[in-house]
Amino acid sequence: MKTSLLCAALLFAPVFSYCQKTPILFQHVRVFDGNQVIPDTDVLIEKGLIKQVGGNLSAERAKIIDGTGKTLLPGLIDAHVHVHGADTLEQALIFGVTTEFDMMMQPRLESRLKAEDNDRRASFFSAGLPATVPGGHGTEYGFEIPTITRASEAQSFVDARLREGSDYIKIMDTTGVSFGRFSRPTLSRQTLEAVIAAAHERHRLTVVHIGSVEGAREAIESGADGLAHIFHDPSSPQDFGQFVAAHHAFVIPTLSVLHAVCGPDSAGKELVSDPYLAPYLSRENISRLKETFPSANTGRISCKGGTQAVLQLQKANVLIVAGTDAPNPGTT
Repeated sequence: MKTSLLCAALLFAPVFSYCQKTPILFQHVRVFDGNQVIPDTDVLIEKGLIKQVGGNLSAERAKIIDGTGKTLLPGLIDAHVHVHGADTLEQALIFGVTTEFDMMMQPRLESRLKAEDNDRRASFFSAGLPATVPGGHGTEYGFEIPTITRASEAQSFVDARLREGSDYIKIMDTTGVSFGRFSRPTLSRQTLEAVIAAAHERHRLTVVHIGSVEGAREAIESGADGLAHIFHDPSSPQDFGQFVAAHHAFVIPTLSVLHAVCGPDSAGKELVSDPYLAPYLSRENISRLKETFPSANTGRISCKGGTQAVLQLQKANVLIVAGTDAPNPGTT
C-alpha cells in the first residue's frame, strides 16, 4: 500500500496535507489492508510511504492521530467516472476515492488537470475521446468529437488520442441496444476489431461500452480487454461468465447507474439521508442522486440479466472492477 491510499481514507481526510511534510503516526487504529483486518495496531507514515505497521510505534515530530474506534483502509478506486473538473476530483478524495478512471474527457481539460499538482485531489487516468461513428453514442453531448467510419482509419484514430494524452482507448459499441424505436448507429465489427488491434499495437488497453448481450460478446470476441457496463437484458446466457473468463477480460458492471436506467428505486436515493455523507453533498449532488433515467419509469428495461451476469462472472473468477459512471443520474 502507498501512503496516498491511506491518507485519503474518509475518516482521516483532514490530515492529508501532512502526508508529504510531517510523519504521521496512527495509534490504536483498526486496519483493513485489502486482505485482512488487524483489530488494533499503529501505522507510521514517512515521506509518502508506509514506514511501519505494528504495536507501540514512535517517531520524532510525528503528527499523532488517535485511531481508537476508527478504521484505516486503502484508498478506493472508481474505475468508471466522467471528470468534469477539479471539484469532482476533490470530492472523490473526501470520500476516500484516491484514483479515478475517466471514460470520456475533452483533451484540453485532461491536459490541464494533469498538469496541476494538487494533493487534495484524487489522481486520475483518462480515455480521452472515445471511438464512435457519426451520430453514435458519445456525439450527443454538445461538443464535436472525431469519429471513425472505416477500419483503415483505426491506427490514425488511436495515435491521435494517444498524442492528446489518452491512457487507454474507450470504444462505443451499441450493438443490440435500442430504446423503443430509437437506436444509435455503431461501429462495424470490422472497425471495432481494427481499433482494438491498433490500441494493442501501441500497448494500450481497450475498454468497450456495451449495453446488450450481443454487444458484450462482440466486444470480447473482437479482443477487448474489458467491458464498460454490463447489459440491461431480461436474462444472461448461462455460459456468459465462462465465456468472459476464457478470453481473460475484465468487466466494470457500473451497477449503480444500471439500476438508475432500469428502475425507479436507485441506490443513490438512500445515500442522500446518510448523516455521515450529508455534510459533503451539495444541492446538485443530492438532486443527481435522486434522479433516474427516463427509461426507469417505463418498465421496459430489466436489470435482471445484468445481476445474473455479475454472479456468473464472480463464479468464473472474472476480474470484476468497481465503477459508478458518476455523475450520471443516481450517482455523484
